[in-house]
Amino acid sequence: MKKLNIISYNIHKGMNPQGTKFILKEMREHLRAINADIVFLQEVIGQNTKSKHELDLWPDHNQVEYLAHDYWPHIAYGANKLHQKGHHGNAILSKFPIENIVNFDLTTNRFEHRGLLSADLDIGLNIPFHLFSTHLNLLESGRIAQTEKIISIIEEKTKDQSPLLLCGDFNDWRKTIIQKLNQDLSLLEIFHHHEGDLIKSFPSFLPGLSLDRIFYKNLEAIQAQGLKEGPWKKLSDHLPLLAEFQIKLKD
Repeated sequence: MKKLNIISYNIHKGMNPQGTKFILKEMREHLRAINADIVFLQEVIGQNTKSKHELDLWPDHNQVEYLAHDYWPHIAYGANKLHQKGHHGNAILSKFPIENIVNFDLTTNRFEHRGLLSADLDIGLNIPFHLFSTHLNLLESGRIAQTEKIISIIEEKTKDQSPLLLCGDFNDWRKTIIQKLNQDLSLLEIFHHHEGDLIKSFPSFLPGLSLDRIFYKNLEAIQAQGLKEGPWKKLSDHLPLLAEFQIKLKD
């Protein structure tokens, strides 16, 4: 048996909750201190030439490479929002090799550009281990359509016995997606299933809404927590979610 620690975190493009200060360096330091095996990220800037020239401490590498550098050697990135100066999207950082990286477009309107980043984890199993990082719409009608598309993608891509993690910012403040994903895919949300209720993760300085989720399948959940204390209230506008799972390796 092997334990696996993961984080899901909307990093607000490396800005503080108010969007007034660039604090990616502090985010990197505190994320590394947790020592997670896999990090699922949303609102990560892949390129922004304007910010590079205007903001102090903007890294020479893109944000994904900067966060992962010398710590998580395997990365996946999927751009969702493209603009004249660059792009941002979802990412996965991993201590273990990842392969079969695909970025699925979930965009439903011209105002919200969303995606589902998919990758397979190579951790010594005899079956695929599927990873998904996503960020859904603010509008509920869009979230409903995006959830249906995610279900179709996962049904086509995965097998019933394969371990699976689907993490991200679902913007599901009405808490309607859990039942649908459980009913159609047998996915469990770790806080809802293991702790008895969803974790409030937004805004970070006074959490009142449950927007972020960690869904899983064919894994044993050990524990989960929202990182509410210390610096986390002053970093992104979301709190990071931390979870620990147990997996069975092949003989």
